Amino acid sequence: MGEYHLFVCYKWKKEEERSEAEKELRDISYHPVLIPDERLGIDAFYVLWQKGLRHMATILATAYDLKFSKREGIREVYEQLRRKVKAWIRSEYPWGHGDYIVPRVFWPCEILDLKEVQDEIKVLASGEIFLCRENQEDRRIMWQAVKRIAKRDMPTEEIDKKINDNLGIINAFMKDVGTFLTKTTGFHHKYPKMRFWFYVEFD
Repeated sequence: MGEYHLFVCYKWKKEEERSEAEKELRDISYHPVLIPDERLGIDAFYVLWQKGLRHMATILATAYDLKFSKREGIREVYEQLRRKVKAWIRSEYPWGHGDYIVPRVFWPCEILDLKEVQDEIKVLASGEIFLCRENQEDRRIMWQAVKRIAKRDMPTEEIDKKINDNLGIINAFMKDVGTFLTKTTGFHHKYPKMRFWFYVEFD
């Protein structure tokens, strides 16, 4: 069974033709972020939003599927970001063939220059907003994140089990997003003329 990952999109040259900067970016791209999708039974983008990471929720959700740009709340942030950076909307990887044929947003590296985005990256990297099993507000958020995905009424015990089983996965997802975007921010500052994009692919 395949998985969804947040990747770096770049027009890669053959390995022997790559510059040192391209090799460095390629090294970062070898460690993409696993995106928890609906099969997990938890709306991970909703969790980010409820934890106050509204730009992260918007960027990741629309990089996964453009349909999220219509979601209440995300719609407004999406439109704000689109006014600030020039994003692509595509159904396929622009330089090759991919298995994920869904309209989605390819966010440019310039998104990393926005203060509101950097503030949220720093929060993710710090780990200060990670979910806690004993925190009632976190459990409420996770409860709603399960209910948004569920295609049937679920007993309380089943929802509690799903929360307990997957809370660590959501925390790992947030940690990995923070690490990945911190690394790409460092690269972007080091090589400001190199353009790349963020997108989600199924592999």
